[in-house]
Amino acid sequence: MAKDTTIQDFEQLPTFKQEEPEMPPKRRRWWLLLLPGLVFALLVVAIILKLQPKPAPQAPLPSPTPTSTPTPEEVFTSPWATDSAVLKIDADLVQLETDLNQVNLQEPNLLPPPIQLKLEFELP
Repeated sequence: MAKDTTIQDFEQLPTFKQEEPEMPPKRRRWWLLLLPGLVFALLVVAIILKLQPKPAPQAPLPSPTPTSTPTPEEVFTSPWATDSAVLKIDADLVQLETDLNQVNLQEPNLLPPPIQLKLEFELP
């Protein structure tokens, strides 16, 4: 049996070594000085903001209570408001109501009957 020695396309991909360009020494020194300075400045700003007194919360102002002005009611008079038969019925109803309010509905002679039940409880 012969060995298959065909090379596939993905096996022959060129490899690249990616190198980062070196910074010149002056530029590197500048970054080394600037980075701690920025961190220190951020810390100072954070401390100053933290130490500032916070304004006292303002109490909400009460809003004025709305008042409504009553509108005059329109009174519609009925054609039967002055009719003698309707007025007599109204007077009779008032008289009946006063008679019913004066009736004594309490009857002291009516008492519930005494209930005498013979109850026995057994204790276990």
